Amino acid sequence: MFDVGFSEVLLLGIIALLVLGPERLPKAARIFGGFVRKARRSFEGVKQEIEREIDADELKRTIASMPTVASIEAQIRAPFQEVSSAIENERQSMTQGFDDLGLNVTKLDTAKLDDDISKPSNSEATPAALKLALEPALEPSKPAAT
Repeated sequence: MFDVGFSEVLLLGIIALLVLGPERLPKAARIFGGFVRKARRSFEGVKQEIEREIDADELKRTIASMPTVASIEAQIRAPFQEVSSAIENERQSMTQGFDDLGLNVTKLDTAKLDDDISKPSNSEATPAALKLALEPALEPSKPAAT
């Protein structure tokens, strides 16, 4: 800030010695040193306060630039919705295909399935048992009498 070299400080010391004298010079130097310390502390306090304000502003800008919870939720839900709609489209396509073949998939023999489930079994469901349970559903539907 101030460009004061050694020669300028020496010149100020000699002038102060001549003006104040050897008795009052040490006391004047202590008082001057106290003022310099207070000025430095004040300057450091202001500097730290400015740095805190800058950090707070940067933090506010960072928070403002962060995505909101709603946008994150939308980003997470989008793939699930796409998969869900693809599954629904495939289900409708399969149902249409079964209807075209004349099969009625919705008419499962639920009573027979419930009986098979309620019976204690020592083994897993066998393909033969599954075939018996699904047999009525896989039969071609008969056209309704008019």
